[in-house]
Amino acid sequence: MFFNVYIHIYMKNCCLIIGNFKNPHDKDTFIQNVNSYINILIDLNKKIVKPNNCDVFICTGFNVEYEIFDIVNQTLNKNNYKKVVENVKNIFSDKLKQFVITDLNDEYVKEEREMLNEIDIKYNYIKNENKFGYDYKFHKIIQLVTNYEKLHNFEYDNFIITRPDITFSKEMLITDYNMTATNTIYCWYFIICVLNKETLKYIGQHFINEQNYSLIGEDRYYKLYKNLGLTHHTIGYPLVHYHRQRYMETGWLNKYNAKDVAFLSGK
Repeated sequence: MFFNVYIHIYMKNCCLIIGNFKNPHDKDTFIQNVNSYINILIDLNKKIVKPNNCDVFICTGFNVEYEIFDIVNQTLNKNNYKKVVENVKNIFSDKLKQFVITDLNDEYVKEEREMLNEIDIKYNYIKNENKFGYDYKFHKIIQLVTNYEKLHNFEYDNFIITRPDITFSKEMLITDYNMTATNTIYCWYFIICVLNKETLKYIGQHFINEQNYSLIGEDRYYKLYKNLGLTHHTIGYPLVHYHRQRYMETGWLNKYNAKDVAFLSGK
């Protein structure tokens, strides 16, 4: 009992929301219009941020290349971003510490392009898959958090990493996990992760350079955990009530072997 109270009162928790806001899709019964992100983030605030008293950092971008939309039908774009930022601030209030849209910063755009070029030289990555955006945003948000800690002279103890296209079936409490364990991650892919500061630092040091970019997307993150020797415990899929990509790709688990399916599905 004392341990749970200690975490809530004395430990500083942080929620990192990484990835692009999803655009509406005619086959998607959940994300139906450009404002659907509001309900998604309200749910995240209710189920994740408030129960764990988290500060919030968001790193996102404009429309991803594989979703071609007229700009007026894009959830987040160069014309509406100020209104989107205002809505997100209203949802998270003073818990929102930084909301970064990488496409608005020429320095970030240049840095992402240079990092992608380096990876392409090594892995012929662009021809294989041109979806480096999440990787760069993860890299960038760690820098943002670190700079914020230095500026305010403190460090966060625990982190929840998630995405802006997920709803949850129930509250998730950090106190349900052993946050003192080193190099331990509680996760379901990179869709929801719970880890302490030391583990985040460790992953951050290797996140870009030690991934196998011959693999596609989230397959890489799963393999990265293994390659880094992390102790990983699966957060069961029922916690994640909805996730756009999984919803749109029915039968996606079939491409994994039986052992991986058991790990990823929380069995």
